[in-house]
Amino acid sequence: MGEAMPQNMTEQNTLNEKEFFLRNVRQLGNRAVLLKRRQDGALETVYASDMFARMMECSVDEAMKLLDDKGILDATHQDDRVYVRRMLRRRTGEDGTKELTVRKYTAKGNMIWCRVNFSFIDDYDEHYIYCTYNDVTALKEYEDRLRLAYTNIGDNFYHVGEKTFSILRADLTTDGVEDIQGRDIYGTDSLVYHYSEILEKRSVNYPIFEERELFLEKFSREALIENYENGITHVSEILYSKRSMGNFCYVKMSANVTRHPLTGDLIAFITEEECNAEKVANTLLDKILVKQFDMVAYLSNGNYGVIIGDEEAVRKGSIFPITRTGEYRHYLEAQVFPVLSGSQEKRDAMMNALMPETVESRLMDNGQYVVNIAIEIDGKTYYKRFDFYPVDPEARFYIVLKSDTTDVRKEQVEYNRQLVAALDDAEQANMAKMAFLSKMSSEIMVPMNTIISMDEDALKESNLSPEVKADLDQIGASAGYLLALINDILDMSSIESGGMKLEKKRFSYNELIKQINRDAGSRCDEKGITYEYTTQGEIPDKFYGDATKLKQIIMNIIDNAVKFTDAGGNVMLKVLRTASFENKTILQFVIRDTGVGIEKEYLSKIFDPFSQGDDKTEGSGLGLSIAKSIANLMNGDIAVTSNPGVGSAFAVEVTLENDSKAAGEESDTKPEEILSGKRVLLAEDMIINAELMKHVLVSCGIEVEYAENGKVALEIFENSDMDHFDAILMDVRMPEMDGLSATQAIRALDRVDAKDVPIIALTANTFDEDIRKSINAGMNEHLSKPVDPDVLYRTLARMIGEREDNYI
Repeated sequence: MGEAMPQNMTEQNTLNEKEFFLRNVRQLGNRAVLLKRRQDGALETVYASDMFARMMECSVDEAMKLLDDKGILDATHQDDRVYVRRMLRRRTGEDGTKELTVRKYTAKGNMIWCRVNFSFIDDYDEHYIYCTYNDVTALKEYEDRLRLAYTNIGDNFYHVGEKTFSILRADLTTDGVEDIQGRDIYGTDSLVYHYSEILEKRSVNYPIFEERELFLEKFSREALIENYENGITHVSEILYSKRSMGNFCYVKMSANVTRHPLTGDLIAFITEEECNAEKVANTLLDKILVKQFDMVAYLSNGNYGVIIGDEEAVRKGSIFPITRTGEYRHYLEAQVFPVLSGSQEKRDAMMNALMPETVESRLMDNGQYVVNIAIEIDGKTYYKRFDFYPVDPEARFYIVLKSDTTDVRKEQVEYNRQLVAALDDAEQANMAKMAFLSKMSSEIMVPMNTIISMDEDALKESNLSPEVKADLDQIGASAGYLLALINDILDMSSIESGGMKLEKKRFSYNELIKQINRDAGSRCDEKGITYEYTTQGEIPDKFYGDATKLKQIIMNIIDNAVKFTDAGGNVMLKVLRTASFENKTILQFVIRDTGVGIEKEYLSKIFDPFSQGDDKTEGSGLGLSIAKSIANLMNGDIAVTSNPGVGSAFAVEVTLENDSKAAGEESDTKPEEILSGKRVLLAEDMIINAELMKHVLVSCGIEVEYAENGKVALEIFENSDMDHFDAILMDVRMPEMDGLSATQAIRALDRVDAKDVPIIALTANTFDEDIRKSINAGMNEHLSKPVDPDVLYRTLARMIGEREDNYI
């Protein structure tokens, strides 16, 4: 503050006013300035001290010029000029001495903060303004930094994240609470309470007594003030908390303390955040590592040092190092190698695996090296695991983690036992499912066989009206569709259970293609579609494989193409040999159509079971999934490309085994020529099926004897003359004695023809497991109902012909 001028004004009689003021101002010293307001109102500089001139970075004369009527404002920052102008207009009688802090520019253009004290003296008709200046730039910068720090803390305080439950600002100096905000505030939080009171009220939300006491001690007003005075401005703690909604979780309480830049009070910014994840992470670091590994150590140049581990806490069967530091090799030889369990060969392998040179060599190639060992202590076997990790291979510095895996091994053994038991249960359940489906298929196929056979017989009548013929055709088509659908379901069940197996029989490619072209051409003709077949390159005629399932694949795709191709369109089959290696050939069957095509979003799902597009999209239910599964069993696959509105192309690849027999070895004799006059024993419990089968056999010139069940069939064969029967057709499911039991009984008879007479199963059981049962029972072939007459004739002719050839 400026000092008042001396009041001994009587000296004015001998001294002029300038000398009077100069003498007294010099006595006052300081960064002083004396201004005089002239009669015209302008300011005139009377005096400027040397200290003021140095502050303004100029000489006294230059300082005098800075303080004239215009210069005193020009040297002031433009934002502060209004305050200076207003101050200079005051009079002594108004307010006396005044203080103002403003920014001034020195003669060199540098800006400084000045605290100016103005004293107004009005006497003897003269008006003076006495000013003292103090440079407070450093103080202002400190205040600004303090204010900025306070502001930043406040901003961070109010810019909280998703995990923040509550925020609180308290004045520790006054014990007052200035603000409380948040999304999960306790009911006790209120601005009417002091900070110490809120602390007490909040503590009940921490149910663990020790944590509650820690909270009250660590975040108390006194503790936070003491920490700040000792240079600690931040404290935090993780606590288990009950929230206002009743749920429990871990929270992180944090307090940041700073001084208010204006009042000087200590202000605490306190946040409470959810920190379950952080708590878990800390637990992992502090607890899990020790629980998982009973020793954490380092290896350095052949020596070890235990970092984490307590020998007393290690379970029985311990090989914890006797000393916490030492030579690694000596530790192995003294404590590990003597207790290794197993044969000498296994012990040698474990010893070699743990040697330092082995560890270093393995870690040079990999980022981890694991050794499992078995040890025997006090007659019991324990299992240990060593995990090695490189820290700095160049320095030969590694980490080794040792753990006991005895319980894990026991759990694994028990788990494996449970898996075996579960597998047995699953197999039993699968067998039950297969038995059910097998019985169901038999029950369905019997009436289906009757419907199809009677429909075919009815269609042979010559006096049918067009209407009746159309109805019979529709019955046959519907029965055929239903039969195909049932077969699809049974095939899919067999595939899912892993029960589908491929037959390996000799077949003719030309005969297979003839059947495919005949069936495909017939389907296309019915719908007015052009069917084309082409082949590329030379394709052998004889192969070994499952011709029936291969035909199923091709016809499934062709049927699909016909279904979704309008009249006037085209369906094309092209076959080519894409590869031949060792004794195998890869054939590719490409089926193209000009149908509606397949939408792009459905194309990737077309082979999924039960996946089906809309009615205008190619692809249906199970057929394609079954076809792809069968192709995979044939070491092949199915690929598809399609363009909606243009058509689709399916490429089926299968691998077949070549037939090494010479061409032309097959007989060209027709089945009817071989079968005419032959005698067949037919065992069938369903009368209507038996009549239909008799009709089929008799129409080929075969003599038929009938047995209503397996027991009767056994008796008829046993009482017949030697070689009386050329073949036996045996239904599998029959009362009294089923077909399998009857076959076994016939094969067991003490007569030569009982061993070689062809026995062919006739059954609706189409599963591969059923076929294997038939073969194991002594049957030679397995034909599925309803039986295709041509297939029946060819099978009988082949079996009877082979038997006769053996007699020659």
